[in-house]
Amino acid sequence: MPKLNRKKGNKIESESITLRVEKDVLSELRSEADQRMEILNTLSNQKLKSYVRWHKPANKAGIVYTPKTLLTDVFEMLTEEQIIQVTENWVKKHSKDIMIMMNKDYKLTSFLDGFKVYLDLSGFNYTRHEDGSFEQYIIKFEMEKSLTFIWANIFSFYFWNYK
Repeated sequence: MPKLNRKKGNKIESESITLRVEKDVLSELRSEADQRMEILNTLSNQKLKSYVRWHKPANKAGIVYTPKTLLTDVFEMLTEEQIIQVTENWVKKHSKDIMIMMNKDYKLTSFLDGFKVYLDLSGFNYTRHEDGSFEQYIIKFEMEKSLTFIWANIFSFYFWNYK
C-alpha cells in the first residue's frame, strides 16, 4: 500500500482537524466503534486509512467489488486446469501493473503488505501467527474450494514470476 505515514522515531505524526459529518453517518460510526470497543477517533482513522491506502488506489487500478456468491458460481464452473490458466494469465499480464498502481512499486514486500490489507478489508476470517521472521496465515474463504485454489495459484505464479 502507499506509504503515507511520516514517522519521527517511532511516533506517527498526526494532525487535528474538524469535520462536519451527517448525523446518521456519525450514528453508524459510533455504533460500530461501540461494537468493536474502540473510540470513535480510532475507528475514523481506520476508515480514512482504508480509503486512502486501499479503496482509492484499487479503483484506479481497475479493481471492482463483486459478490462472493457470484465469484463462487463462476469459478465452480471452471475446471482446475482452466483456473490455473486464468490465474497464470492474470499474474503474467496484469498483476505487475496493478501492484504498481496500488503500491507505487513492484516488490515482494509490497505484494504481501497489499495482501494483508486485502484480508483485513475483505471480510474473510483469518488468523496470523508470527514466529521470528516467519509469518503464517490461515484463511477461511467460505467460498468452496475454488477461491482457495485460485489464491494458491496466484501466490505460486506470483512467486515463480517475481522479478
